[in-house]
Amino acid sequence: MLRARELSARLARRAPQGMIRLIGRHQNVPIVRRFGDGIRAIMSVDGRIVHGEGAGLRFNSQGGNAGYALGTSELEIQQAFARLLAEGQVVYDVGAASGFYTVIAARAVGERGRVIAFEPRPDNVERVRHNVALNGFRHVEILELALADSTGSASFSLGAEVTRGGLSQHHAEPDQHGTIAVKTSTIDRLVSEGLPPPDVIKMDIEGAEVEALEGAASTLATSAPNLLIEVHGRAPELDAVLRRIGYLGNVIEADVPVSDAAWGMHVLATSASSVRDASPPGPSSSRPSAP
Repeated sequence: MLRARELSARLARRAPQGMIRLIGRHQNVPIVRRFGDGIRAIMSVDGRIVHGEGAGLRFNSQGGNAGYALGTSELEIQQAFARLLAEGQVVYDVGAASGFYTVIAARAVGERGRVIAFEPRPDNVERVRHNVALNGFRHVEILELALADSTGSASFSLGAEVTRGGLSQHHAEPDQHGTIAVKTSTIDRLVSEGLPPPDVIKMDIEGAEVEALEGAASTLATSAPNLLIEVHGRAPELDAVLRRIGYLGNVIEADVPVSDAAWGMHVLATSASSVRDASPPGPSSSRPSAP
């Protein structure tokens, strides 16, 4: 049985991306469902990602999104994330789930860099740990925490899928699939206790983005990391907090203001001070005049 599953997974990994998307749209058609079994088999075996920014990395979705094992999920977001990364950086993966973006970041920053994966759900922590170990990364730290605007504990709602859990106060599906108690902390508190400040923060925490940013205000002001944030129904609030902490944001998937970003869209945000510092001197700058 295991060998048949692994064979199905290998065949599915070699399928063109267009075919995989077609299967997703027509998965209830019997002839399509048969190949779809191979896609689902990918979710429970170790293998190599064959598409996207994670191509070549070893990964196991372990019951999660098969698109991560294939590398076909969120291709545009993968590319945006990869453009932020450079060797030697410190990257925070906030809401790491199974660790897809964690391993992409770990390869990009190399052993001179560091990746800190934040994930409050215990079974997801094990998923991240497994995928980090598959690739032999020793510069990844996994913190079993939910980031928020205060330190303590909170109720965490389990989602229908392992990637969709979040703090109950902000989660779209509170209590529908059970809850657990999780520890919370703030980025500012953790940095003050010795965690290295980030160069890049990727954040996907199902509606708690605003509070996590508020709990990072001092670090963001001091270190000015680039931010990649998935929106979960609180776009006007997210826009307001970004402005308040001095960040400029752009929606990746559509030409709309951050305040109008739809659920599931992603915001790329940069410190306004960094943008100014990177701008070439204008006519009013104090450059010496030519003799």
